Amino acid sequence: MGRERYKRDLKHLAVMLAAALIVTLLTGSSTAFAADYYYGDVQPGPLGKLAAPKVTAKTVGRTSIQLKWKAVKGAKGYVVYRSEGLFNRNFKRVKTIKDGKTTSFKDAKCKRDTLYEYEVFAYKYQNGRRVYSQSAQFTANSGVVKPVIGPWPYSIEAMEVYVRSEGADRIVIYRSDTEDGEYSKVADYDLQEYSWVDEDVVFAGTYYYKAKAYKKINGKVCASQWSGPAGASVYDPHLDIAAEDLNLQEMKTDTFVYKLTSKKTNFPATIYRSGESEFGPFDYSYRGEKTVGGSYWTSEVKVTLDSYSLDGIHYQKMPETLLLQPGTSVWLKFTSANPVTYYKDAYVGLDIGYNGYRVDAGAIALSTERPSYFSYDY
Repeated sequence: MGRERYKRDLKHLAVMLAAALIVTLLTGSSTAFAADYYYGDVQPGPLGKLAAPKVTAKTVGRTSIQLKWKAVKGAKGYVVYRSEGLFNRNFKRVKTIKDGKTTSFKDAKCKRDTLYEYEVFAYKYQNGRRVYSQSAQFTANSGVVKPVIGPWPYSIEAMEVYVRSEGADRIVIYRSDTEDGEYSKVADYDLQEYSWVDEDVVFAGTYYYKAKAYKKINGKVCASQWSGPAGASVYDPHLDIAAEDLNLQEMKTDTFVYKLTSKKTNFPATIYRSGESEFGPFDYSYRGEKTVGGSYWTSEVKVTLDSYSLDGIHYQKMPETLLLQPGTSVWLKFTSANPVTYYKDAYVGLDIGYNGYRVDAGAIALSTERPSYFSYDY
């Protein structure tokens, strides 16, 4: 049961970082944006009638951004729109350029250390009226944007800290045991990395982090404002799920029913119709044992997770995944091809995930002599 079991799936990590990556890819570059909106008197025209400008952006000061583009064939001028922040879509015109040969604009009226979205349109005249291209849409920032920070439990032995500051070159992270306490430097890395893992933590400990971003502007290294402090606790990902045996004892049957109840303090748990271990898929199986007259007996038979119920009365076909919320119960019905004897001491292997991750070696322990429980530590 090493720490590797608790490590975050890299694919899941990629999904969590998708929004940040999109921004990173767009920063300093442009894309054609097919839209049906108006910006003031601007209504983007059909693609191909007038090409969208291909724009690049560069931070040139704490309050300024330099935009450059290639001249668009047939253009008589350009208009530049700007919106503060990401996805706010509150665009306002900041510049009208009445010369098709002018291919740059320095936006010197930015707020200090701020992220912006831009739209740049080319235009020409048709029947005495302006017609516009599709826009070049991109993000850029003045100065060094204040980082956004978010710690997340990585395992029972580590904390993962995500930090983003658009356009920054470097991140420095500080940590404290209390939100208002003294912070000490714990990490310094470039933004080729999207997170940092803090392994100098203890189980059940709570830690607070804040960060600064750095960027070289005109040959000078500039620092951002502090991010807000953010805290999280190192937790034990063990699930506490009680399992109630609803089967007739010492009877042969091809149906096995168990009631699972998740504690309110748990994470949401995902129950999978098909089991899967770290070594690949496996079938659920019923395994039992008993001692009769000095003889020791064991039994094992494959079972199918056939259906489930939320009230113990009405059953539905088991979906591929079923979410068990904290503080709730679910009845699971397993079936086997052949009737087997129920033993007093037994367990059914079960694949349960928590908080988006799979617990790959779980079991429902069943016993008339001790409380039933779910555990992956068997």
